[in-house]
Amino acid sequence: MKILIDTLDLNEIKKYSELGIISGTTTNPTFSKRFGMKDDLDTIKQVAEAQDGVGEIYIEAFGDTADEIEDNAWRISEGSDYKDLIFKIPFTEAGVCATSKLSKSRFRINLHLVFSLSQSLIAEQVGAEFICPLIGRMDDDGMSGLEVVREIKKSYDTNEVKTKIMGSSIRNMNHVNELIKIGVDYVTIPPKILDKMFYHKLTDEGFQTFKKDLENIG
Repeated sequence: MKILIDTLDLNEIKKYSELGIISGTTTNPTFSKRFGMKDDLDTIKQVAEAQDGVGEIYIEAFGDTADEIEDNAWRISEGSDYKDLIFKIPFTEAGVCATSKLSKSRFRINLHLVFSLSQSLIAEQVGAEFICPLIGRMDDDGMSGLEVVREIKKSYDTNEVKTKIMGSSIRNMNHVNELIKIGVDYVTIPPKILDKMFYHKLTDEGFQTFKKDLENIG
């Protein structure tokens, strides 16, 4: 399982990149607006610098039609020389159509806004490298996001599907722990949850005990 950071806070991206625990960054237009990015190419440039040129960057290729999505993907691809670039495309009919075409041109595609087993089947049929079920959003709608992910994982394993599952919209440590048990391929996690993953009271207590004992040696 690989960890991605779900933010455009450059300080957080740099921090976790230097710790060596993330494999890249997921972005979205809301993040770009919140953190003052000029456009998608500026977003890629700044994230690449924060990651020290290493790791995947997930960038939105948006549009109302398949042609618009394709045009945006090509524009971004031609405007950036970053190698580990994955295009996030929303799961709409236009997005599915664009994915089918772009995947044949060796674009790496993450079909996101996936909320059902049937959508996961369509995604793998059109060559999506990743799907991105949004667990927290499903929970908000009265569904069990984790159960949906569990069903998709079982189906993909049974049918030996190559499309990777990325758990997203992670709200708490239970989401993280259950996704580890399910065995998804990727998780994209906001900084406030990443911070919590480091903490366990027994770790802190053990550290303080060893520190005190070391000080008392001799």
